[in-house]
Amino acid sequence: MNGTGSGMNHVSTARSSRNIVPDSSAAARVTTAASWLAERGVVDPMGMIVLGSGWAPLIERVEVLGRWPYSEIPGLPSCSVKGHPGDLVYGRWDGVPLIVFVGRWHAYEGRTPEDLALPPRIAKALGARWMLGTNAAGGIDSNLRVGDLVAVTDDLSFWATGRAMQVSGIVGDTPQHSGAPYSQRLVDALLRAAEDVGISLHRGTLAMMTGANYEAAAEIAMLRFAGASVVSMSTLPEVR
Repeated sequence: MNGTGSGMNHVSTARSSRNIVPDSSAAARVTTAASWLAERGVVDPMGMIVLGSGWAPLIERVEVLGRWPYSEIPGLPSCSVKGHPGDLVYGRWDGVPLIVFVGRWHAYEGRTPEDLALPPRIAKALGARWMLGTNAAGGIDSNLRVGDLVAVTDDLSFWATGRAMQVSGIVGDTPQHSGAPYSQRLVDALLRAAEDVGISLHRGTLAMMTGANYEAAAEIAMLRFAGASVVSMSTLPEVR
C-alpha cells in the first residue's frame, strides 16, 4: 500500500557501519538474524509489515513485546535515511503476532540486493506467512491526488537488471517466477477495510527507480506510458 505524495525532502546518503556476521553470505545472514531473534522470544509471527517513509507512526498501534535497532541484530545494516528509525519490532496488532520493520534500506544508499531482500527472508525464517509493505510514492496516474492510497497489484522494475535482482544464497540460480507476487485475497481485504472506514483506496501498478533524485519529466512520461500508477525508490526488492 503506497501513499502518493512528494516523498522525502531531506535524504542522507552517508553510509553507516554494517553489523555483518563472519560468514556474510545472504543465507547465513538470514539464518543468524533469525536465530538471534528467536532466542529473544520472536516465535511464530503470523505476518510482517514494513513501515516505509511516513508510516513509522503506525507502530504506536502495535503492542510491543520486543524492539531492537537493526544495528544490534547480527547481519543487518543500520538505516541512514531520515524518517527511517531502523528498528525491528515484535508485537501484536489487534492480537495478531507480527514482525514490523520500522524503516528500510535503499539501493541509493549503496545497499546490495541482498541487503534489501533481508526483511521478508528473516520474517519467513521465523514463520511469517504474509507481508504488507508500505512506502511514500509519487503519483504517475493523473487521477491520483496527494495523500491518496494505492493497493499495489503489479509492478515495474527499472532499478536493476535481472542478474542484480538475484539474491545469492537465498534464491539460488533458478530463474524466479515472473508473475506479480501480490495476494488478491489481501488486496480485497484492504479494499473492504478501506470501504468500511470511508477511505478511497485505488488499485495500481508500482514502478521502482533507483533514486535518490526524483524522476525527470521524460521519465514520468515513460512510466505513464508503461502503465505505472505510482513510482518509488523501494519495496520491489522485498516483494520480489
